[in-house]
Amino acid sequence: EGAHLLGAFRSGAERRGNHLTQFHLSYLKIKDCVRCATCSSSCVIHDEGNAVLHAIGENEVIVFAFPLSTYGFPASMVALLDRLLSVPQEKRQHKKVLFFVVGNPTDAEPLKSSCTLLCQKEDWDELTFFVIPSLSQIGEERFLAQCETAFQCGLHLV
Repeated sequence: EGAHLLGAFRSGAERRGNHLTQFHLSYLKIKDCVRCATCSSSCVIHDEGNAVLHAIGENEVIVFAFPLSTYGFPASMVALLDRLLSVPQEKRQHKKVLFFVVGNPTDAEPLKSSCTLLCQKEDWDELTFFVIPSLSQIGEERFLAQCETAFQCGLHLV
């Protein structure tokens, strides 16, 4: 379901001439932060997470899409976010950030608060937070309407 929403968003963004780089965190080997406190210069960990961190630093828009996981971020995303400080501060600031979360909207409130705090901490300019109930919760017609909303969001990305 998240793949359908992200695909709709991507179609809208690419129709406007934007290029998107997509990472599937659950398929990457991303090690946990070791709390070495050297991240202000560079991360001592060298794994597949470095490419994602580099992309975060180099792009104006960041889109996170994932299923709601026990009221929070999936473990692979936590591992990545814990290492976000290794991206130089001037490259982390002033981003447009979108979260597409598939799950029960009521259960997502604590996550929305965490996303808001993350955006404030990182000095990200704009936060858009979508919580989309699963197809089994809302039915095909409403789910397709959510996909159209994601497409329109991609169209108006700039």
